[in-house]
Amino acid sequence: MMVALAVFMVVFSVFLHELGHAHYMSKYGVPIKTFSIGFPFPLKISFRSKKILNGAKIQITPLIILAYVQPTDEGATMMLQLPY
Repeated sequence: MMVALAVFMVVFSVFLHELGHAHYMSKYGVPIKTFSIGFPFPLKISFRSKKILNGAKIQITPLIILAYVQPTDEGATMMLQLPY
């Protein structure tokens, strides 16, 4: 039980971290292509929603607790021009 709780907490913290990246990409007008979070078990869910992340592909995949936010090609170019 404790191992399951620990895995859940790690996955949840990674999800929140990547959600922060997605939030700031949206805030600065960088279009998002994919928001993905991985779980350490075989599950693949993928969907799009106009109301969530401006229609970005949202997926849950069987990765080993990894996550990423992928900008579109145009968005990647925009990110290079943002002041940090």
